[in-house]
Amino acid sequence: MRLLFTIVGGLSAGFVSGLLGVGGGVLLVPIFVYCFKMNMHLAIGTSLAIIVPTSLLGAGRHFLGQAVDLKLALWVSLFSVLGALAGAHISLSFPTDLLRKMFAVFLFLLSIYMFFRR
Repeated sequence: MRLLFTIVGGLSAGFVSGLLGVGGGVLLVPIFVYCFKMNMHLAIGTSLAIIVPTSLLGAGRHFLGQAVDLKLALWVSLFSVLGALAGAHISLSFPTDLLRKMFAVFLFLLSIYMFFRR
């Protein structure tokens, strides 16, 4: 069963990431927590490690299709690195149960916002 979750999770995360620009954390963190029985800290860290090759390949394909604002991507990346360091540091200080609930609330609120936004 673990192999099936690995294959389906990886394919789904990669597909959604390439299609919509999201996927790694949105799909893989819940899969890791509920299917692989990981705690939130391990699920988040593992998901972040997986995002690196997925992002590079997906962004590369979009770049070839002239669908990347390279200047904006470079500037946002600079600040994203700082945010990621701060977020990871703070995340590790939260209890896993609180982190899981924060993740769920974040996804819920974001989905409501995007659904009703024009």
